[in-house]
Amino acid sequence: MPAYRSTQATVLTFTPEATWPVTGYRTTCPPGMLALLEKAWDTRPGRRPRGGPDYLPTKSLRDLLTLIDPDITSVQTNPRDPAWLRARTEVAPDLLLIALSAWASARVAPHMPDTDWYSQLEGAGQLEWVSEDLDLTRHGLHANDTANPPSHVFNLLPSLVAEHLTSSGLQLLGHHRDLRLGPTRADGRRTLHLGAPETLTDEDGSAGASMDVLTFHLETVPGVPALHLHVDLNMTRLATRPVEYIPRRGFSDPTAGGRSCPHSSKRETTPLTGPCTSRPNDVFTPTRRSPPPGQPSLTSPD
Repeated sequence: MPAYRSTQATVLTFTPEATWPVTGYRTTCPPGMLALLEKAWDTRPGRRPRGGPDYLPTKSLRDLLTLIDPDITSVQTNPRDPAWLRARTEVAPDLLLIALSAWASARVAPHMPDTDWYSQLEGAGQLEWVSEDLDLTRHGLHANDTANPPSHVFNLLPSLVAEHLTSSGLQLLGHHRDLRLGPTRADGRRTLHLGAPETLTDEDGSAGASMDVLTFHLETVPGVPALHLHVDLNMTRLATRPVEYIPRRGFSDPTAGGRSCPHSSKRETTPLTGPCTSRPNDVFTPTRRSPPPGQPSLTSPD
C-alpha cells in the first residue's frame, strides 16, 4: 500500500442548479404480506408492544435486505412507505421472498417453526417494481438559504457516487486503487474498500488485518445553498483467527483450558471461546475487590 505524507479531506459540492437525472425502481410491501406478518407477530409470546410504522421488528429486515443484492440502493424502516425499497434494476422476487421468509421465521414468529413462510408470503401478494425518474442533485432551499434536499437525494446520492467510482476507477496520486463496493446503509452512507485486507504482524507474532475505506455521506451547512458530499478516509481492522478467552478464577492456573471451582476437586473442561478485543495469547485477569468493612467475603470458608 503506498504511503502518503499527509491526507486531505475531500468534499464534493452540488449547487441547487446542478442536475443528475437517473432512472430507478421502487416498491412497497404488499398489504397481504403485512397482514400475514402482523397476525403472526401478535401471537408471539413475550413480544414488546409496538405501534405506528415500526410495528414489526423491521430493523433486522432492513439490515438483511441491504446485503442480499448490491442493486438495492435504499431500504426504509416502514414497509408501508411507497418507496420502501429502491433499486437500480428490478430485483428478482424470489430473492426478496427468501429474505422475507427467513426474517419471518427467525424474528417475527420463531414460535411457529412448522410454518412454510415462503409459500404463505408468495400467496399473500406480489412485489411490484415501479419505474421512476429522479434527479439526484436538484434540491430546494430553506428560508435561511440552507440546502433542502428531498429524501431520495439523501438516500441515493452517496450510494450512486460510490458506485460510479467503482465502475469508472479511481487513482490517488498516480496509484490505481482496486475499489470494492460495500453494502448500502440505512443512514444513506456507502463505503468503498480500497483493495483487499492486508495482513499485519507485530513483534510478538500476533496477526491481524486492515484495509483503507472511503465513506460517502451527504451533509448540509447552515446558510449554504450547496449540498456537501463528504468522502472520509477511514481504516477497518479485521481478525485473522478466532480468539480464545480463558478467564482466571481465583488463584487457579489461567492456562488450564477450562473453569475450576476453588472449593471443588472437579474441573470443567469445556473451553470458553468468543469475541474478545485482546490478542490471542493474552489472559484476562479480573480484579478481585475486597468486601466493605463488616461484610463477610463471599469466598470465605466461613
